[in-house]
Amino acid sequence: MNGYMFRCQIEGNCPGFITPSNPAILIVDYNVGISENNNEIMVYPNPSKNNVFIQGAEGADITISDLNGRVIESRYDLGSDKEMISLTEYENGMYILRVIQDNNISIIKIIKE
Repeated sequence: MNGYMFRCQIEGNCPGFITPSNPAILIVDYNVGISENNNEIMVYPNPSKNNVFIQGAEGADITISDLNGRVIESRYDLGSDKEMISLTEYENGMYILRVIQDNNISIIKIIKE
């Protein structure tokens, strides 16, 4: 689940309730929104040759990955509403920007020319 693993253990004696024929069921409701286009977060210019700006992601954690899933760059708890990411060291191609903010995940494609 988005990099999180939940492990639950039921302890105690519950005679007549948890048996092989009547197992316990645990439901975990972890609300995380996933959005392809979040109107509040803007990434520009896109495509870009040098830099992109991420606007509207103050306090967010971001990762930039290549299409193989390899994390190229990570930043945590962005301190500014407008963050600059330099793409000058990146190879030309497509990258995936993942923005985690307030229990929401936005996935945005970035193209380096």
